[in-house]
Amino acid sequence: MSREPFFLTIPPGDDSNQLPQLVYCFPVYNTLLPGYISNEYALGMALIDINALVDLSSSEKYVGEIKAILYHDNIVYISREVSQLEMSALHKRTPGKFRIGNVEYTCHTVMLENIDMSMIDMVPTANLLQSSAQIRIIATTVLLGTCACLIFSTWLIQHYISKPINQIIADMQDIQAGIRKSLTLPNLSDLRYLAESINQTLNVLDIANRRQLEMSHTLYQTTLAQKQAQLNAYKNQINPHFLFNTLESMRSMAHHYQVPILENMLTSLSSLFRYSLRSNLVVSLKEELNHVQHYFNVMDMRSPLRYELRVDISSKALSHSLLSMILQPIVENSITHGFQRKRKPCILFIQGQVNEESGILLLKIADNGIGIPLEKIQEIEQRYSQEGEALHNDHIGLDNVLRRLHLFYGKDFRFSLRSQENHYTVITLYIPNFPSEPSR
Repeated sequence: MSREPFFLTIPPGDDSNQLPQLVYCFPVYNTLLPGYISNEYALGMALIDINALVDLSSSEKYVGEIKAILYHDNIVYISREVSQLEMSALHKRTPGKFRIGNVEYTCHTVMLENIDMSMIDMVPTANLLQSSAQIRIIATTVLLGTCACLIFSTWLIQHYISKPINQIIADMQDIQAGIRKSLTLPNLSDLRYLAESINQTLNVLDIANRRQLEMSHTLYQTTLAQKQAQLNAYKNQINPHFLFNTLESMRSMAHHYQVPILENMLTSLSSLFRYSLRSNLVVSLKEELNHVQHYFNVMDMRSPLRYELRVDISSKALSHSLLSMILQPIVENSITHGFQRKRKPCILFIQGQVNEESGILLLKIADNGIGIPLEKIQEIEQRYSQEGEALHNDHIGLDNVLRRLHLFYGKDFRFSLRSQENHYTVITLYIPNFPSEPSR
């Protein structure tokens, strides 16, 4: 036997798709034992499973493909019969492309240097390209299908988003055109939240517009009621300058002829007319009290020692602002109706103080007159609660004053009315603070 290593081939058996197994035979020398003899050796064998090593298949993947295994330039395995030129190319183990006759091959070689073995795969380039072309066609088809799906998905998503956006834009255009409506709520959560937020903003704006209209209407009604109160108070159709000049002339004559009672009456009467015609819409409580004092002076001169006016006003309450022509109509109502069948003393009491926490003026007007029947009180309260009811043009009474205060201050104004027939009447006004109107 040769001492050089060699291979034995074991056929694959019935499975034609498997490569044959190789048995690697090599001499083994035991140099560790004593008495070593160099000519004595054992034969070592190693089974090499080519299928497990390179995972090759004996079946051809490509038409004309050649698979071969070479050991020491000897062909151990070849997948098909080959020509001399093909055999020569296998022995050269030339990687890359080369031509044999009219056929171009692509060769791939794997070298197992430890055992001096080579595994060669030669494939006709045309068949390889054909297979690659089929793979490219399949890949292109898959890519085009994927692109089509992406395009359709993009269109679907865009349609799902753009449709509610277009609806929102259409609703906003209708709102800008003056059509009162709310935005249509889309199904998409983010856009639905946006639409709900816009609807809330529109509701706030709508409420603000209604409040502004109500305030404008209230201010108009207040101004109108104030003018009606001034006009209805005295039915003055005389030119103010002529009236004031005449009263001043009469006061001068009373002073000249030394009639002090008449002079004082004319002075108070002139102040009454001037205040009623030229006072601001909003005045201080001190100005209102001066006006009431002038009115009381005139009434006291007409009925001497019949009426008594008592005033208890804090210094802070004197500077508190309120509507003009508020106190005098109430005082006049007490004198005209409350003291009509009353024997003297006819006492009228005015008390005012400011709440330190709320800043509200508590103004109380009380008399010891004949009182107000319960049904009359209920009638006044009912007229006060009916907003927008027209004021009476034939007199200025308590309901007129309450209506003007309500129109001016709104829900911030409150009042209470208590009375007992043949004993007393007490009216309490709760007036919030308000900046005075600029002087004219």
